[in-house]
Amino acid sequence: DRYRDRITQEMKMVGERYLGNIKRWLDSRSGPRCLTHNDFRPDNMLYCADDKDKPIVIVDWQTVGVGEGASDIAYYLGTSMDPATRKAEEPGLLARYRTQLDRHSVPFADLAHQWDAYRLASFSGMLMGVTASMVVEQTDRGDAMFLAMSERSALMAIDHAEIALDF
Repeated sequence: DRYRDRITQEMKMVGERYLGNIKRWLDSRSGPRCLTHNDFRPDNMLYCADDKDKPIVIVDWQTVGVGEGASDIAYYLGTSMDPATRKAEEPGLLARYRTQLDRHSVPFADLAHQWDAYRLASFSGMLMGVTASMVVEQTDRGDAMFLAMSERSALMAIDHAEIALDF
């Protein structure tokens, strides 16, 4: 109701599709598990280029969980980048992510499904945008952020409909 006049048709369609398939979506996440942040976005990253040991520190771990690492990557790219940039950059960034996992001895069998796990997680930013907006104090800045997160994630889900929306 709060955002009724500001929700796009894409957001509505993806939300309705997701709502009808929540259990299926949750059950389909069957890959290897790791610690996940679940609110992995630039606002929760502190940068210090002069510190070689800790050039970045991730903060705000109140939504920490256990899940697939690709979901944090999907959340970050899906909520933080405009859709055109995300579409152009995501294959290379996911390849880089996979290379780093391999470099740190993550078994190949665990790497094989990363692209699908990433695409399946395209809902994650929309889910946070909707739920978080209902539990924090409403502000104009917050509303704009939650709507942008939700719209970008909805467009990401549409871009990856063969995995994200094909239940």
